[in-house]
Amino acid sequence: MNRIEFKMRAKQKIDELFVKIGELEDEKDRVSESAKKEFNLRLEQLKSQKSELEKQLEEMESVADDKWKEAKDVFSKSADSFNEGFQHLSKLIKF
Repeated sequence: MNRIEFKMRAKQKIDELFVKIGELEDEKDRVSESAKKEFNLRLEQLKSQKSELEKQLEEMESVADDKWKEAKDVFSKSADSFNEGFQHLSKLIKF
């Protein structure tokens, strides 16, 4: 995947994160009372991670070619970490 394709996919990923966070916020009334504190804390962490991903994507716009792979790897790891946090948070919602 070339640089332009990666940035397009990364932007799409961030847009999906907005949707996922919104869905979680809509479902927070389905979280048990005992899990609400953890849910709210983790939700704030996800919002922070999303902001960090946006910042990383902006920085990727101007990164030098010799630093591109490193920036790409950092973004990918951050996105994976977000997904793990999202999965954990989703488990706190009662269905």
